[in-house]
Amino acid sequence: MSTDATAATRADLHALVDALPADFLADAKIALERLTDPSAPGYPDVPEDDEPVTEEDLGAIRRGREAYLRSELIPHNEVMRDLGR
Repeated sequence: MSTDATAATRADLHALVDALPADFLADAKIALERLTDPSAPGYPDVPEDDEPVTEEDLGAIRRGREAYLRSELIPHNEVMRDLGR
C-alpha cells in the first residue's frame, strides 16, 4: 500500500476498508459520504473556520502538548471504550 497520501489509489482505499473491524464500518461510511456528497455535513468545500484563536485556546493547546510530552494522554481506544464505541 502507498504511504504517500497524494498517491493513494482506489486499491489502497479498498484495502483499508477491507481491514477495518466491523464496528468501525458505520463511521467509515459516514466519513466517505462526507467526502463524496456535497450535501453531507462536513463536506470539504465548507469554508475554513475563521474564528480567531483566543488566549483560552492557546492555553488549552499548550496544556495538551505538555500532557503529551509527559505521556499523560489517554489512548484513543481507551476513550472510545469508555464512550461505549
